[in-house]
Amino acid sequence: MKRIVLLSLFILLASSAVAFEVGVQVQPSLNASLDILNQSGGDESPKVWLVEAMNTGSQSFVGRFHLEVVGDELRAGKWSDEFVLEPGSGATRELAFYSPPDNGSLNASVTLRYGPESSEVVRDRFRTSTVGREEGFEVVSSRANGKDLILGIAVPEGVGSFFLSVEGRADRRFSQVQVKSPGRYEQVAVPYSPEIDKSEDAAVEMFDSEGRYYYTGEHEFDRFHPLVPVFDSSIDYLRGVLHVIMTRGI
Repeated sequence: MKRIVLLSLFILLASSAVAFEVGVQVQPSLNASLDILNQSGGDESPKVWLVEAMNTGSQSFVGRFHLEVVGDELRAGKWSDEFVLEPGSGATRELAFYSPPDNGSLNASVTLRYGPESSEVVRDRFRTSTVGREEGFEVVSSRANGKDLILGIAVPEGVGSFFLSVEGRADRRFSQVQVKSPGRYEQVAVPYSPEIDKSEDAAVEMFDSEGRYYYTGEHEFDRFHPLVPVFDSSIDYLRGVLHVIMTRGI
């Protein structure tokens, strides 16, 4: 009888230890890594970083990249769009910086923000040169809905791709957007948060990947509530195309 009691007690303790160990093993972990896969440009052309985030933990998260560039009289920040990463998956984005009026060495840092966490900072140093560039781009329309800024852009002929950034209030985050193979008129959606209630004044910056065109300008984004989004977007696109034809020719 004594042996049976001791054996039962041993089995109970062993089961508890296994259950405790399993419980520890299944605790979700929030971990990620950041790496710069490639970089190009600088000096008289845009500096572009191809960055990669990897979810190395066991819990999915929403992440976004943040680029900060600092010089003697310059401090600029750019955000990527948000993305969801499941455990073991990755995401890549291109972040770009261009500032023709500035000249000299600049320090760049890239960080991955995911959930309440931040990755280790990846740093870089590059040069930029003072050069004259044509504006080229034209903002034909600018509006805001619940999650995106919608900009109608007249694009210079021959541009293969371009970057568009918006900067407004300090408590609002705007994503940098890259447009590849644009037409002569493009509707570009720029994700942002938190929402705009009525209107927002913000600075718009655009430059093509080769550094031939550089545009900055202040624009007002009025909040709109379209009854039929597809119809509203189509009307805006038609107006933009007609504007390009009338001002720049076919």
